[in-house]
Amino acid sequence: MDRPIYPPRPGRTLPPSALETEDWTGWVAQPKYNGTRVVIYRHEEGSAFHARTGGFTMLNRHKRPLADYQPSPELRESLLRLPPGIYDGELLHHKTPDIKHRVMLWDLLGPERVGMDYGTRDTDLLGIFLDVVPGPAVRLASSITPAISLAEAFRSITAAPEIEGFVMKRLDAPLERPIGENNNGSWQVRIRRPAPNYAY
Repeated sequence: MDRPIYPPRPGRTLPPSALETEDWTGWVAQPKYNGTRVVIYRHEEGSAFHARTGGFTMLNRHKRPLADYQPSPELRESLLRLPPGIYDGELLHHKTPDIKHRVMLWDLLGPERVGMDYGTRDTDLLGIFLDVVPGPAVRLASSITPAISLAEAFRSITAAPEIEGFVMKRLDAPLERPIGENNNGSWQVRIRRPAPNYAY
């Protein structure tokens, strides 16, 4: 297995009003899910890690195994359909009463991806989904462009309890080497819906 890495984290958090006051040309919005961050290492067939793990390893954003979680047979089967690589996403299970054993993916990581812009990585991930169709337990996070009203899309999408807001990502930003837990923050902005226990 490649050495475990820290996934990218947004460097700033803004209120929803920023969707109307900031210029988001060249950015895309993706849902920010109320789940557990997960980095999935899909191992090469025939490798020692493949034999030892059953084909994949799931780690949290601290590079540690997910506590008290075992994927369902359906999720396991869906993950095994993915080609080898490092996938960044969110596990919807512990915090979502109506959604269990579902992974939302939004990025491709790894040493070979360093220096590659987000738009290219996003296109490559879409190509994987079009090619292998992992199944309903593994889904591709949607990308929303400023061609439509981001504020209106935000209000609509955050009506779902499993979605807390947006993560804005700059399409032309290259993936930087992940040094420390707070990495790659310059090209990501978190925009959350208001909550009693959250301050901007």
